[in-house]
Amino acid sequence: MIKRLGYIDALRGITMLLVIFSHVELFTFGVVYTESLINSFFVTFRMPLFFFISGFIAYKKVVWDKAYYIQMLKKKSKIQILPTLFFYFLFYCICGAETPLSIFYKGPQGYWFTLTLFYMFFIYYTIMYLSECLSSRYKDYIGALIYIGGMKYYNLWRNPILCLIYLSRYFEFFILGIFCRKYYSVFERYISSERVKSVLILSWLLCFIIAWNETIIGLTLIHIFNLEFLLRYLGLFSVFALFYHYRNTFDSENRIVRGLRFIGRRTLDIYLLHYFFLPDLKSFASSYSFIFTPQNTVIELGVGLSFSIVIVLMCLGVSAIIRSSPLLGHYL
Repeated sequence: MIKRLGYIDALRGITMLLVIFSHVELFTFGVVYTESLINSFFVTFRMPLFFFISGFIAYKKVVWDKAYYIQMLKKKSKIQILPTLFFYFLFYCICGAETPLSIFYKGPQGYWFTLTLFYMFFIYYTIMYLSECLSSRYKDYIGALIYIGGMKYYNLWRNPILCLIYLSRYFEFFILGIFCRKYYSVFERYISSERVKSVLILSWLLCFIIAWNETIIGLTLIHIFNLEFLLRYLGLFSVFALFYHYRNTFDSENRIVRGLRFIGRRTLDIYLLHYFFLPDLKSFASSYSFIFTPQNTVIELGVGLSFSIVIVLMCLGVSAIIRSSPLLGHYL
């Protein structure tokens, strides 16, 4: 059996918490990320890191014959398609007052993530299966072409039903995660370098400061250096490098660390369930709007994370109930 990497589970856990945090800010308090300093900071790495980790753990050095290819597709369909459809209809048709047919003209709405991730796995598995007769070098060429295409044709498809806009936005990070896992020894050498870490973190913070103060510095600078593009990569690798640096800590049996790793192993459960537990407190937020100003970032972080942790605990409780039934746990 392959030993789980504690820092990878912890990364998944913290990223899931930040996803819940962003939804608490948006759906509970009505605060979009562009109005929040702390949430704007999290946006620079949150979803790119999530898809990077998905690609990182997706890589498998195996023989991709027809039987294995079909087996993996069936597994991913069962894990990502069936639960998504079930909870979509449960939430939007019961709690959201949508019709069962709304998925065909509005798309999966909040449940776009699992569908997009399935596309990524499908493309990756298909490439591996079709290129089994090719050398490893040619597989890399194919992956590199798709990676470049993902960046070049960013935001090309805007069909809400198929969620292709998210595929084009994040697939490059999934492919990048696969490459970094495949050439882990090289990636590890760079990511553990003190000089590389220092440059990454300082560049990340500098670019974020410039982007946040774009009205002062001017939009021209933002577009010339494409800071949004840079921030995603700098944030992703900076956070990954930090977690890798403290990897021994994330293998410990500390209660908080164990909880973070457990959240990382239950990300799908939490993602599917958390929409049911998001309260609507927009009237409260309008009365206490000072909380969500850059001057009160610590208070905003405390309030947002407190709600996020409570929601995660509620999701884990419902998840435990569902998983108590072997049949429901298997399919949901």
